[in-house]
Amino acid sequence: MRMQREMSRMNNRKQVIIIQTTVPTTLEAFFRGQLRWLQEHGFEVHAVSSPGDALSTVAQREGVTVHAIEMSRSISPLADLRSLFLLVRLYRQLRPGIVHGFTPKAGFLGMLASWIARVPIRAYTIFGIPPDRKKVINRIFYMIERISCTLAHVVFCESESIRGLVLENNVASQVKTSVLAAWSLNTVSAILDRSNSRVEDRRRLRKELCIPKDALVMGYVGRIVPDKGIQELLDSHRALINEFPGLYLLLVGEFEREHPLSPAILRYLKSAPRLLCVGFQRDVASYLAVMDVLVHPSYREGLPTAPLEASAMGLPVVSTDIPGCVDAVQHGKTGILVPPRDSATLTDAIRMLLLDPKLRGQMGEAGRQLVLQCGNAMKTWEALLDRYKLLLSKSTA
Repeated sequence: MRMQREMSRMNNRKQVIIIQTTVPTTLEAFFRGQLRWLQEHGFEVHAVSSPGDALSTVAQREGVTVHAIEMSRSISPLADLRSLFLLVRLYRQLRPGIVHGFTPKAGFLGMLASWIARVPIRAYTIFGIPPDRKKVINRIFYMIERISCTLAHVVFCESESIRGLVLENNVASQVKTSVLAAWSLNTVSAILDRSNSRVEDRRRLRKELCIPKDALVMGYVGRIVPDKGIQELLDSHRALINEFPGLYLLLVGEFEREHPLSPAILRYLKSAPRLLCVGFQRDVASYLAVMDVLVHPSYREGLPTAPLEASAMGLPVVSTDIPGCVDAVQHGKTGILVPPRDSATLTDAIRMLLLDPKLRGQMGEAGRQLVLQCGNAMKTWEALLDRYKLLLSKSTA
C-alpha cells in the first residue's frame, strides 16, 4: 500500500526543469515571462546561475526557485571543478527531467554535470560561435562546444546562419540541431509595446541627458567589450564628430573586468566630446528612443537582440556582415551591413544614414514591420514546450 502511494505521488509530481546560465543578468534579460509561463504549463522550474542581484529579481518576477552557484566565464580549472561538483550535487537533489544550458560555460558545466547525474534530457542552446578559428582561444572554444553538444540530446541555435556555422565546423550533427529564437525574441516583444511612447521618451530622456532636441545621436546597446567592435565604433565617432558638430554617441551597457578595453579606448571614453556612457539600463526602450541610428559593429553573435530591439522601435541599424547579424538586419532594407573590423566602411554607412533622414525613416519602418511579422515570442515558447514534452515522452517510453 505504501509503495502504491509513493508511485502515485511520483506520477503526480511536476516534472522538474533546470534553466542554467553563467551569469544572472542573462536570465533576467532573456527569459522575461518565459520561466513563469513554463511553470504555469506543468513544470517545476528552477533557475541556476552565478550569484547576483539579478538572480533575486528573476525569482521574484518569475515565481521560480533559483540557485546561486559560482561559474567563471573564463577557463579556470579549479573553480570549474568546484562548480561541477556543486551542480552534480544539486541535480541529484532535484532529480530534474530536463537540464537546459545556455551560454558556453554554463552549457558545458550543465551538460557534463547532468550526464554524470544521469538526467534524462540534456538540452543546450548556442547563442553564438566565433567565425574565426585561427586564434588559439577560439580553437579551445570550439573544442568545449563540441563536448557540450556531444553530451546534449538536442542543440538549439538562435539563427540559421549560426546553425550553418555549427554544421560547417562539425560542432554538432545536423540531426541534433534546430533553430529556435525564443530567447532573443523575449526582449523584442516587450520593446514593441513601448514604441508608441517613443516621442515622449525621446523628449524626456534627451532633456535628462542634456542632449539638444535636434541633435543627431548614434547609439550602441550591449556589453562594452572588445569583441563588440567598440574600437571601430569609437573610430567612427572620432571621424564623424568633425563632420557633424552636433553629433552625440550614446553607449548603453556595462564594462566587464574579464574582457577589459585597452587603455587608449578608456582614455577616449573619458575625454571625447559629446560621448555619454550611461551603464547598464533595464529600460532599454527609452534609450533607443533617444537615438537616430543604432550601431552594432560586433565580431561575433548568435541572434543579436540590440538590432532587433532597435528595429522594433523604428530605428535603422548599422551592423556587421557576420553570422547572427545577417539574420537580424536585412541589408539595404532595415539597415546596412559592413565587414567586421573595418572602421572606414562602418563610418561611411553611419554617415549615409546621418545625412539622409528620409532613408533613416524608411529603414526604421521596414525594420519595425519585419519584427511585427517575425517577432512573436509566444510561438517560440509553444514550440519549445512541445519539444520538451516530446523529448520527455521519448525518454520514458
